[in-house]
Amino acid sequence: HVKMPVFSYIDYSSDNTFDSKMKSSGSVMGRDIHLAKALYKGYEASDLHIPSYGTIFISVRDEDKERVTNLARRFDKLGFKLIATEGTANMFAEAGITTGVVDKVHEDPRNLLNKIKQHKIVMVVNVTNLSDAASADAILIRDQALYTHIPVFSSIETAELILNVLESLALTTQPI
Repeated sequence: HVKMPVFSYIDYSSDNTFDSKMKSSGSVMGRDIHLAKALYKGYEASDLHIPSYGTIFISVRDEDKERVTNLARRFDKLGFKLIATEGTANMFAEAGITTGVVDKVHEDPRNLLNKIKQHKIVMVVNVTNLSDAASADAILIRDQALYTHIPVFSSIETAELILNVLESLALTTQPI
């Protein structure tokens, strides 16, 4: 069982995603014999639908960049388009993964936040340390995504579990 909060997004505005202004209006359960499927069902039930195509924004702390490359490769194989900030996009390119580049929020807040607001981004993988410089950007990114009902994964483990379900649902072929 996975318990997921359901948030009321009406007139939501905050300096911090996890403060008292963001009140849960209830919760839902995802239930399955597999954790990945229970988590997927929880996201779906909380009105954060997991898409099977579209563009994913990926931004992670430096120590997770190698690990997230495998995650990006798996999303790419499923047909998702990827965008990332310059450093992450360059690392993906070196690994042979085509990735669009987007400015960091503090450099041009309209660029990425507008893409999220306009649903040009369908999922966000955003892993940061609370103490690093990217945490202010992360708060803005997560707030905008949640406000527009776009799933946000703040840990690589959660993204991997959801990706396991997406891979099991996909009909893809690989050359032998």
